[in-house]
Amino acid sequence: MILVVTIGLLGKLAFSNEPASELAMKDRRPEQQADCEQLVKNKLLHPASYKLTSPFTKTGDDGAQRTFAWTFTSRSKDGGTGRGSAVCKASNHLPIATIEVRQVE
Repeated sequence: MILVVTIGLLGKLAFSNEPASELAMKDRRPEQQADCEQLVKNKLLHPASYKLTSPFTKTGDDGAQRTFAWTFTSRSKDGGTGRGSAVCKASNHLPIATIEVRQVE
């Protein structure tokens, strides 16, 4: 049974119209952005007040990882609204990401 499945997969790869690189790596952008947003929320005092204020901008992609930047607002420790910026580097192959968050105001 395993042999039949293996031959079927090899046949699919050999006769597919898609380039090999597209078969090997799916676009993880939605997952990467969700992982990055969760990392930001984990750093905030009031994660429920997080609001995206600028769209995710891809600032780099070296094949191994993608870099995103965006701005957001969140409730500050004194009860006001603070603005922040984030830069996230997320792996294109694994669910791994790093985040840098800065307070703008």
